[in-house]
Amino acid sequence: MKPNILTKTLKNAAKKEKDLDQYLDILLSPKEKNDIENRIKILTDLLQNKPQRQIAQDQKVSIYKVTRGARLTQHHQKFLEKILSKT
Repeated sequence: MKPNILTKTLKNAAKKEKDLDQYLDILLSPKEKNDIENRIKILTDLLQNKPQRQIAQDQKVSIYKVTRGARLTQHHQKFLEKILSKT
């Protein structure tokens, strides 16, 4: 699969954490960044086998958002474990 422009530019910016932070600040609104961070927290909790209802309650999100994350972890568990274990 050929990397898209987002992947290419993130890879270039990721060489320095400061550059990546600045690039994400340019690309994303604060709400968009917050939404992504929340999704990462949900995925991390799911990979730690926390109950979906508890995640929804703890993070004050709908059960739908957690269920969506659960479907993602089912299909991409090994990859997500590899990436999120480094956070």
